[in-house]
Amino acid sequence: MYTDNMVTFPVNATTSFAALFDVKGFGFLHSSIPNFQSGVRAKETTVLVIGGGSAVGKLAIQYAKLAGIGTVIAIASVGRIEELKH
Repeated sequence: MYTDNMVTFPVNATTSFAALFDVKGFGFLHSSIPNFQSGVRAKETTVLVIGGGSAVGKLAIQYAKLAGIGTVIAIASVGRIEELKH
């Protein structure tokens, strides 16, 4: 069972990362990059993650926190609320 889930990890991680940081996605910049010409400053932004309890959603939340995005709001089912509080 665990191997089935592990096979999708690279896809989930890549999807989340590309959505947040690729210029074809949101193009967020890490807050530590000074004077960068393009992109959106992460610390000045709020991100809404719909499906925050899914594998892609959880990774998106973690990447957003690592990037220093100012506010991260996640929408998830009631059964995933406690899991997302950490």
